[in-house]
Amino acid sequence: MSKRREPPAPATTRRRYPQEDAARKRPTVDPAAARVLCVLARLGRYWDDVAGVLLIVTALLTLIALLGLTQGALTEAWVGLLEAGFGWGAALVPLGLGWAGTVILARNLGWLPPVRWGRIIALEVAVFALLGLLDGLAGGRVSQAVDGQ
Repeated sequence: MSKRREPPAPATTRRRYPQEDAARKRPTVDPAAARVLCVLARLGRYWDDVAGVLLIVTALLTLIALLGLTQGALTEAWVGLLEAGFGWGAALVPLGLGWAGTVILARNLGWLPPVRWGRIIALEVAVFALLGLLDGLAGGRVSQAVDGQ
């Protein structure tokens, strides 16, 4: 009778050490952080809507602050930043923010046709040209702008 040979056991390529097993264990996750991540994952499809509403609310608060109907440390700092950065164009910031928020919400509802970027870029160029024209009519000079006045 011939003896059957058993196939050899597969050779392990590496030895495992207890230190490596400890390093491979998954880190524990804080339950509160896990809940927050779960909520954020569920709200993922609504981020555009949240961004649109936040832009509209920011536009309304900015408009109220620019009109001087409210006072506060944060709103006065925001208005000061806008006026220093945009000058007369600070009045256009709430309009732009509100328009952007409305476009985001309308796009999510399927109310808008595809964007025509050429028209948007032409509108931006026209607005910046209008700001320069208005500043020139108000007596502004390039030398004053260079000096930061």
